[in-house]
Amino acid sequence: TGPEILAAFATRGKKLDYWVTGYGTGGTFAGAGEAIKAGSPSTKIVLSEPKSAPLVTSGKEQDRKEVLGKFGAPAGAHPEWKPHPIQGW
Repeated sequence: TGPEILAAFATRGKKLDYWVTGYGTGGTFAGAGEAIKAGSPSTKIVLSEPKSAPLVTSGKEQDRKEVLGKFGAPAGAHPEWKPHPIQGW
């Protein structure tokens, strides 16, 4: 996702000032965010989350499980997750 975003801005001759994203498992935020920061260090990355489902700002850790020899996949639901109108699925 990150390289595609950077390429879309580059082909249009535009500067990417901010990238605003939601947060689910953290994969897009981490992966795309890393690529965007590497390719455009001045871009500000903004993480947005619903007040009713504070996965990051709650300060509570997400249990993780090993997948393909790496830890990082969610092992279950986050303790603060609640259904909300912008969940996207």
